[in-house]
Amino acid sequence: MKTARAMYSLSFLLALSTCDGNAPRDTDTESSHAEDSHDQETGGDGLAQVTGLSARLHEEFGSLVYVSWEQLAAARGYVEYRFEGEEWRASPEKELSTGQKEQLLLGVPYDGELSYRIVNDSGSGALVSETRTIWTNPAPAGAPESNLLTADSTLWDPTLNYVVTCLDYWGTGMLKTGYTVIVDRKGRLVWVKETPWNYVSMYVQPSYDGTALLVDHDSFWSNFDQGDSSQVLRMKLDGSILATYDTPGLHHSFTELADASLVWGAFEGQDEHLVELKSDGSMETIWSCQDFYQSEGLSGDCGTNALSWNEETDSFLFSFYSTDSVVEIDHATGTTLRWFGQLDGAWDFEPPESAFWWQHGSNFTDAGTLLLSCHESEDSDVGVVREYKLNQTSQALEQIWTFGLEDAISTDFMGEARRLPGGNTLHNLGSTARLREITPQGQVAWDLEWSADLYLGRSTALEDLYAMAPDP
Repeated sequence: MKTARAMYSLSFLLALSTCDGNAPRDTDTESSHAEDSHDQETGGDGLAQVTGLSARLHEEFGSLVYVSWEQLAAARGYVEYRFEGEEWRASPEKELSTGQKEQLLLGVPYDGELSYRIVNDSGSGALVSETRTIWTNPAPAGAPESNLLTADSTLWDPTLNYVVTCLDYWGTGMLKTGYTVIVDRKGRLVWVKETPWNYVSMYVQPSYDGTALLVDHDSFWSNFDQGDSSQVLRMKLDGSILATYDTPGLHHSFTELADASLVWGAFEGQDEHLVELKSDGSMETIWSCQDFYQSEGLSGDCGTNALSWNEETDSFLFSFYSTDSVVEIDHATGTTLRWFGQLDGAWDFEPPESAFWWQHGSNFTDAGTLLLSCHESEDSDVGVVREYKLNQTSQALEQIWTFGLEDAISTDFMGEARRLPGGNTLHNLGSTARLREITPQGQVAWDLEWSADLYLGRSTALEDLYAMAPDP
């Protein structure tokens, strides 16, 4: 365990790099064989009032399908589609006036046959067009493919239909190529965006309002610039960039607030700051690690690996791998409220053997418990989930749930645990590149792994993708 810690700390001094991706194949030549060139019939025999039904693929994202048609009569309607003969799904229903229409289809896997049709209702019941097909492009060369180990749909949380995460190839101590990806319940890639060669992405997340992806382009690990060139991009799923934010010092974690302000951990030499880029463009330092140490008579390195915002209390949980500790900070005042872990003055653990080490992804659940991923003990690299009730009277973290001890899966660094709305927990095993959904009873409902030379960044469950579609 100490060796892994030393290697991770040393990696702060390494320059990491990513490289360019490959263009998708030509959709005009390789998918046109699947398209029907005849116009739709109209009216009469149960067909929707449409003509000229066809589809095309996005030039960069070969799993994004644009369906086009001419609407001959006003109706409420949507596009139904299914991949490789699976169950029909639907785009969002909307009012359709007469004229030329186009609908983007999301959540479609790469490299397979997609069937699609129009469903209209003018007030007399649903009318369905003829069905046509198109073949989606292969995923970009080098994009990380997963292996589905367990899939028990009877135990799944119904709000997890997709997961957005980032994966980077790891070899000889250096990051090589990185991808932000969305996978479905079968572990299939449905969206892939390669990270530019001079950046690393490790903390991708949906925006606060769910209408975009926030993708970190972290220069700390690639340019030897202490994160001076780091940025966060607000991006739609067609790749369009809504905004780019300079986040100097960003080397790992960030979060967005309700007013669209960004807050991140900023590297500052021997110090680390919590910095806010406000929605009006101004920048403010909320908190300093070394100032906190000095005020409490503490000492230690300042290296963080996770940040979460508790909207109810307007406070942050800031996780320090360098001291095996988590600090809670008041947003408005910058006051250190309390701290947990191995720093002097931290709360106790009940029982003592439930202490966390090498923790990552700490956050408060809706029930007010503290949830995180960590190592089993100081001298073990077994990745476990620990959940604690906070006893304010005794100032102790009382463990109320844990998972992973019996499975004994080793993981050197990174990871996180997030509570899903239905009560299951999504456990990310970081450098082991494995993602598991666990029931409160400790059953593994879903288990997805990637190859050993990958590490897994921030992972977020998504129920639907259409909120992140570009505006029509």
